[in-house]
Amino acid sequence: RHTRYISVTGVQTCALPILGILFSYSRAAWIGLGLVFIFGAVSAWKIKDDWARKFGKIFFIYGFLLLSLFIYITLPIVKTRLHISGTARLENISNVERAAGYGAAGETIRDNRLFGVGIGNYTFKLRDKYPDKKVWDIQPVHNVPLIILSELGAAGFMLIFGLAVYLAALLLKKRKWNYLGILFLVFVLMLFDHFWWTLGSGMYILWLIFGLAAREA
Repeated sequence: RHTRYISVTGVQTCALPILGILFSYSRAAWIGLGLVFIFGAVSAWKIKDDWARKFGKIFFIYGFLLLSLFIYITLPIVKTRLHISGTARLENISNVERAAGYGAAGETIRDNRLFGVGIGNYTFKLRDKYPDKKVWDIQPVHNVPLIILSELGAAGFMLIFGLAVYLAALLLKKRKWNYLGILFLVFVLMLFDHFWWTLGSGMYILWLIFGLAAREA
């Protein structure tokens, strides 16, 4: 009974961040949550501990019920975010701004191929390049690899990319699937958002994950 109580309590505690991610209506966060569920399902299948397997089953059932309830209650918004039933005005604006961000990043990379514009200088470069734009229209591109290429150039990008590949290879060799899965998840999320590189909290999390992976490797 005590073990069952711990399982249910733990699942209910985990449900809070799941609800937070769902109600953020961030497609990148949804992708991350989906990858976590897939990775968790694969990991739970390989775990031999009975308590962990029971916890995993309860967690996934609970998470599926939360997801179903969330979709049922907010179906119109979910359809809009996933472009199932057309796009609303704000969605169109967001898509246009993201496309423009990719174009601006491409121009910045072409102009500063080798060493970039300097770390932290991406938005300042955009301000100088587009002086007529309003300050709130100058935003980093929602793609960390492109920002790294823009700020550090090909030299800095190859250094960081090489480090990531090296860590992934060591983790794969030692079969550290948990940390390898976390690295893969972070790499995917970096393709859809910029906070991993542009905000202090994102940087701390990113390099903490790299550090933990290096320790295990």
